[in-house]
Amino acid sequence: GLGDVYKRQDHNYWGAPEAQDSRQNEMYWANENCGDIAAEYAATLAQYALNFPDDQDSRKYLERAKKLYAFAESNNHPYNVEDVNCEPNGGGYYRSGDCSDDLAWARAWLYLATNRDSNYNLNDTSITLNSEWNTHCWDNVGLGAAILIGEIKEDSWGTARGWLNSYCSNSDEFFYVAKWGSNRYNCGAQLAALVYAKHNPNESDKYKNWAKSQMDYILGAKAVNSSVPAKCYVVGFAENSPINPHHRAASADLSAEVKDDKYNNQYAVIGALVGGPSNKSDANNGHPASYYEDVRSDYTANEVSLDYNAVLVGAAAGLYSYFKTGATYEIPGVINQYPPVASTSQGDQTEGTANAVNPAVSMANAGKAVATTVRKLYKTGVDTNIAASLSLIHISEPTRLLSISYAVFCLKKKTQKT
Repeated sequence: GLGDVYKRQDHNYWGAPEAQDSRQNEMYWANENCGDIAAEYAATLAQYALNFPDDQDSRKYLERAKKLYAFAESNNHPYNVEDVNCEPNGGGYYRSGDCSDDLAWARAWLYLATNRDSNYNLNDTSITLNSEWNTHCWDNVGLGAAILIGEIKEDSWGTARGWLNSYCSNSDEFFYVAKWGSNRYNCGAQLAALVYAKHNPNESDKYKNWAKSQMDYILGAKAVNSSVPAKCYVVGFAENSPINPHHRAASADLSAEVKDDKYNNQYAVIGALVGGPSNKSDANNGHPASYYEDVRSDYTANEVSLDYNAVLVGAAAGLYSYFKTGATYEIPGVINQYPPVASTSQGDQTEGTANAVNPAVSMANAGKAVATTVRKLYKTGVDTNIAASLSLIHISEPTRLLSISYAVFCLKKKTQKT
């Protein structure tokens, strides 16, 4: 369900999802003030039509995308509703900041899906990228829209180039936006930089090398700073990966309270990206990441989420398209629905870990959910077909509604060592 955040019916439940009472018939309807969500759905359906032109449903989805966009344009106000994703005092968890980015994103995809219908005007100035917060993420797809418009209109790279040049090319420091889920903003910037590099070969070296340097922080090849030792932030990837992410199903019958932090999770959330380095103080942004502890109670730094892994997989695929290293692995008992590619030795796998199904095809099909997770990431082979069709991944706007942001990843019972 979408989740009633204020009343916290989903958020207050801690346990296996299959044991929770069903709320499948609970839905929220709106006929105004939800232009951001309508635009995001329009973008998704347009992407589907582009990716699957021979599918019998593509034409139907494209027509619905057009109607959703028209609705979004006439209801140009974000979806911030009390008792749904906001609290009565005006606070909230994942409030929507604006609609202009979502509308620009949808217009660009519809322009392509409709064979460049001029009704979807790309000559607008609604995209403003003026801070590190404008990385490609759950609440702002303006950078993605700017890159897509640049790809369509080859002389329109200025907006995207300005942001990337300011934040993603001249520094080897960890790209840091905010303490809550810092890794997602980092990986979103990597993904955007790599797609930009694909279409701007004269600038590709600095951006692909910058992204690789950033992924080295994510995967534990180097430390974020002297206060935080080198740490791999992807579960199941390395010996120093997190083992206690803030995740309901993984913790089984252990609570997320501090008193239970002394006990490890009972299941491994293979391939999940945790929030990442943060600040122990209340400062939210503008400060170096200086704190991380692998404890279940720390939802700020150790939570996992769909939008975290979406940009992680996108960045991993982009890095593979340039560096071509690694191999794919499979999770025992999980059917691989994607074509296998050549693998290297699995001798580096540790006892009690499993490896994820190749996520390449689901990443390439931007309108489809990323249904699998990765263990070896850019060091892991991603289907080489992705390199030719690498594009910006869609991060569904409704992920801001809290319950959706809790992803159910591939779980494997930990091996008890004696």
